[in-house]
Amino acid sequence: MLAGQTWSTLTDVDLVPPTLDFETPTTFIIRRAPMVRYTHPLGEGLVLRVAAEYPNFVLDAGAAGSVSGEFEIRAPDGVVRVNLDRGPVSLAVSGVARYLRFREESGVLTEKLGIGGVLMLKVKAHPRLTLWAEAMGGQGVGGYRGFADLAVNRQDELVAVPLAGGLAGVTFNWLENLRSTGVFSAGMSPVQASTANEETQSLIYAALNLQWFPVERVMVGLEGLYGQRNGAYAGGLSTSAHDFRLQGSMRVSLP
Repeated sequence: MLAGQTWSTLTDVDLVPPTLDFETPTTFIIRRAPMVRYTHPLGEGLVLRVAAEYPNFVLDAGAAGSVSGEFEIRAPDGVVRVNLDRGPVSLAVSGVARYLRFREESGVLTEKLGIGGVLMLKVKAHPRLTLWAEAMGGQGVGGYRGFADLAVNRQDELVAVPLAGGLAGVTFNWLENLRSTGVFSAGMSPVQASTANEETQSLIYAALNLQWFPVERVMVGLEGLYGQRNGAYAGGLSTSAHDFRLQGSMRVSLP
């Protein structure tokens, strides 16, 4: 049993590719939350985790300009994850169900079901080569990644925002103390808003790094990051922007 605040059960942090960017690739859930969680080994490399997590609901920024009100928390998020570890393969399948309840100042009540799933895979294909993959999707679960859970559509109705994405990555050990990781991820949230604000439609994230471990518990690394955001206005006008970042990092892990 666990009671306290830690990483959401929806993601297995051991199956996240080792990027220097602490935010991790776009499609990974990195939220920390207060929770109660029960872990039960099922045998033969299978482990079941069931959790009740404190929700974090997010209203779309455009909707906040046209709808006044607040979320009412009536139930925790229910999260389930099953892990399978057998030989070179590590697999995690998780799902979440949540009750979204938003009351406008006028008294109008909106109730929606938020539901989503995540599949994560790590394969040690060779002593020097590790492969990573992830897929996620759902609606009303954007708050787990800092996106919106509810938005106003073109019919001026509050709807649960759809979200989908995936990732592919590879880690190669050049030497015993030198490795590189490259990842590419893409996500989309195709809500058609009625507001005059621009809405994010899709995101692209790519990273490539080189990590050196000169002594035990010390890492020095260099990483290049590319990001692209595509958006749209209610009238159909599309927008796009991109950026590149080069960063250096040093980490010292305490015993």
